[in-house]
Amino acid sequence: MSPKTKKFLITSETHEQTLVRFSKDLAATGYCDRCSSTVNIVSLDNGARGMKVGTRELLALIDSDVVHGFENEDGILVLCGQSLALRLSG
Repeated sequence: MSPKTKKFLITSETHEQTLVRFSKDLAATGYCDRCSSTVNIVSLDNGARGMKVGTRELLALIDSDVVHGFENEDGILVLCGQSLALRLSG
């Protein structure tokens, strides 16, 4: 390398933010025992898509109580929108 050649090191940092919105007209609600309140509910697939994880990883988060999951009156596993939003923001 000649004495006049310069090297530059360029680094960059990126941040990603996810916004979860619930339409009041279309939102489904359910009672979350862990939050002790009525919350918006999200399907397992939509929750995984919103968190950008696979359903297996999301099920592990439910098992460890990081995200609250419960069965609705039809026996379908749904997610607590409040715990999902907290997970996404933290």
